[in-house]
Amino acid sequence: MSDQVGALYPPTKLDIHIEQALLGALLLEPTQIDQVRSWLEADDFARPAHQEVYKALLAHADARSAGHADPAEHAAVAVLKRLQHVPNLTGGYLHDLMAACPINAHPVSYALLVVEADTRRALIAHTARLADLIDQHARGESSDVDHVALMFSVNEHVKNVITRLAARLNVTDLAAVPLPEPASPTAPPVTAPAHLDQQDQLLAALIADPRRIPEVRTLLDPQDFTDPTRARLFALLTAMTDNGQVIDQVTVMAHAYDTGILTPDQSGVTWFQQRFTTPTSAAPWSLQLAQQVQESSAYAVAATAVSRITATLARPGLDTRQVLAVAARELTALTARQPHHVQPVYEPPHAADSAASNEAPPMRL
Repeated sequence: MSDQVGALYPPTKLDIHIEQALLGALLLEPTQIDQVRSWLEADDFARPAHQEVYKALLAHADARSAGHADPAEHAAVAVLKRLQHVPNLTGGYLHDLMAACPINAHPVSYALLVVEADTRRALIAHTARLADLIDQHARGESSDVDHVALMFSVNEHVKNVITRLAARLNVTDLAAVPLPEPASPTAPPVTAPAHLDQQDQLLAALIADPRRIPEVRTLLDPQDFTDPTRARLFALLTAMTDNGQVIDQVTVMAHAYDTGILTPDQSGVTWFQQRFTTPTSAAPWSLQLAQQVQESSAYAVAATAVSRITATLARPGLDTRQVLAVAARELTALTARQPHHVQPVYEPPHAADSAASNEAPPMRL
């Protein structure tokens, strides 16, 4: 899953061309930098060499304002002098930047496009962190509550990042942004056999000792069961408890037939007996099993959220505000599935909050 998200990270050729056009406009008309400098940051540029050119343009503007710049010197020449530390950045490349600008009076429009592209990269980078935790769980590398807590901490951190990214685009309420129509129905997540076993063990324990049902239902609801049939069985058990009905293997099977959960044939009986016949001694572990089911459900919801965010990022033609709105909705839904026994651990802020990556790639043109 993290590989799928990461594949979206590299800037497109169009992203690079827009950056070139913006820098070209500022080289041709240096005074225009005052229109963007208050909100355009060097880290918004995907190409490190472009970050350096923008910093040099800012420094040149400051020198000009302070009366320390030669008014007769062309901006490109002055900027090039400030770029001696950047390997392979020549006057020829600055000329290419100016040639890439079709109309030098449009720097604000170009800068907005640069910010939007960086916003998407930032969302991809942070979503990849969440995807990596889900991948670790899928590989069996996470088996404790702390890992679940870390996932929810990262989730809250990414939600905060999304809020800040939206503010840069002048969006104060992402919930008010119209969501795009789904490109295609999202396939339900595939539940690992081990997670189905957890659900089976819990249901078997509750059938064996129905006195545990009121306690367990304070922790779980049917949505915590990733398999629809098992979710309906849990709902049936709680309904039978509310109605004061006798609960054992025979009565539950009968009611499951009546409500259409099980098919009225031998295969249905065999399926039920194979999964929900358990020694009574397993019942005291019902709370622990409930927690495990809840954790597995949380990972499943997280996987669905990352999948939908990734699919939205990959769709052409969507406004960046819509992409952020989808991400905010999905991660809010994940917050709602946080297990009761999990307390998020502290997640320190990262340098990537205002940029797309913690680690700068090698300097390149």
